[in-house]
Amino acid sequence: MEQAKKIKISIIGGGNLAFQLARVFTSNGMMPSQILVRNKAFWDDFEPFCNEVILKTQQLEACDLLFLAVNDDAVSELAKQVKLTNTLIVHTSGSLNANAAACPENKYGVFYPLQTFSKVRFPDFNEIPIFIQAEDEKSFELLKIVAGKISKNVQLANDPMRKTLHVAAVFVSNFSHALFAMADEYLKEQSVPFAHLHPLIKETVNKAIETDLYHGQTGPARRNDIKTIESHLKMLEQHPEKAEIYKMLTSYIYQKYHRDKHE
Repeated sequence: MEQAKKIKISIIGGGNLAFQLARVFTSNGMMPSQILVRNKAFWDDFEPFCNEVILKTQQLEACDLLFLAVNDDAVSELAKQVKLTNTLIVHTSGSLNANAAACPENKYGVFYPLQTFSKVRFPDFNEIPIFIQAEDEKSFELLKIVAGKISKNVQLANDPMRKTLHVAAVFVSNFSHALFAMADEYLKEQSVPFAHLHPLIKETVNKAIETDLYHGQTGPARRNDIKTIESHLKMLEQHPEKAEIYKMLTSYIYQKYHRDKHE
């Protein structure tokens, strides 16, 4: 992998993914040359993981690979603002087409790590699947070298596959996190610690990974326990949003497991 160390990398972005990419590249001998961070309040976070933190696209120097770790809405316009040539410009989005980063003077591609990121947790990148796609074979090989330096799970994914994965990721990560937060909020109102649910959360996740998902479903909707469902909804009368979500998910589970019995 000595070849990877000769690849000059730069990053645009000041968020969680940009931070984690800078950190993991640096720890694997590929410290980014420049990182463009528009919010100077975040510069201290990035300075240990690059040769230079910059403010404007005009300050970008020639590089082999430029990561656009920014909001989806900003990718296309930002790619057009880059005044470089012969650079592979890649976005990190699961929901955009690969050519969202296309511009006349450079090649384009995708480098999509399928994980949730923050600046306070440090996931093992070696276990994170990284889905790559590129405009041509040479660009693809470059991405494969860089991705392979930080992860043992590197795969080609075209636009439809990546978008499908992104929708599924929203269900398992973003929506489940929102449900955890909702439970925490509800418990706090009753002065009950959320920590009591930690073992349940861990077992639920482990069961989802290790067993058949269909047969692993439990709970009152799965059992068609009408009295328990009615009792829960009565307890949620002062929480209409939570009650509505409870009803929606209960209906989904009920239809999945009991619909045929009533047809």
